[in-house]
Amino acid sequence: MDANHMDASRVERYIPDSAQLSRQYLDLLHQIGDLCAQKIQMFIKQYLHMEVEIEWKGVSTPSYKEFITGLPPHCSIQILKEPTFQNFSLLVHNTFTMSAIIERLLGADDASSTQEVKFTSIEIGLVARLNTLILAEIQKSLKDIGELSWVVRKHETNPLLVSILSDKNDVLILAFKIGGALPEGEILLCISAMDAITYLEKSKVNKKIENRVINQELQQHLQKVPMRVSVRIGNAHLTYDELINLSPGDVIKLDRPPNYSALLHVEDTPKFTGKIGNYKHRWVFLIDKEGDQYDNT
Repeated sequence: MDANHMDASRVERYIPDSAQLSRQYLDLLHQIGDLCAQKIQMFIKQYLHMEVEIEWKGVSTPSYKEFITGLPPHCSIQILKEPTFQNFSLLVHNTFTMSAIIERLLGADDASSTQEVKFTSIEIGLVARLNTLILAEIQKSLKDIGELSWVVRKHETNPLLVSILSDKNDVLILAFKIGGALPEGEILLCISAMDAITYLEKSKVNKKIENRVINQELQQHLQKVPMRVSVRIGNAHLTYDELINLSPGDVIKLDRPPNYSALLHVEDTPKFTGKIGNYKHRWVFLIDKEGDQYDNT
């Protein structure tokens, strides 16, 4: 068979799996997850004016089939599109929790009911608005890795009708638990493993850029720091009695003549050897070579 006409079904596509999520990535996601949970909790408290608790549950990497079939028969699913990702993402809520939030948004005093509401166009609009704001908090938490801009494309309640990936594709799940004044539930963010790993790889690039910027800023700062430079032309050896009896007018004999090599110190570190001379009515230092051969004990 001509290689240019090979059966496409026989060509295996590269699909990252959970093994590629290194400890570095997992630690990074856990740090971001804790921060993200706090941000979402603060936002919902302010938005709904009620005491809720959002807890980071962790990260998992099931296959797409395992994830989608593990969801309850009815849940609130937002299909998301991020321009830099190859695949769609999902934001999933427990139906009872989302129903309670909608009741609160529509003016109910008690949002703890576990009665499921039917999602009309009004409710779907409220869900989309709420999820847009929740996604904004998630995106703020992830911006240190790279900018994201998910857009809500569609609302669905039946998981079996949502097919964004093939069954065997791995996905990355970020899970948050909802509690407090709302019925207990979850917020699940589902991203294809391929998109997630490509995105997480940016953290390495960004870290290198960040370190380079820090080094440049540090170098610029150090260039402005004044440094004390001194020239030492010789040593004197005194006894303790001679030292404490020094007074103005005393003459101290150095261990070498002034035309002998002297040493240039930067702060307290010897850097260059050279000679002392006179130039245009000023004493100057002519650098001979770098080194600390001169004994300045």
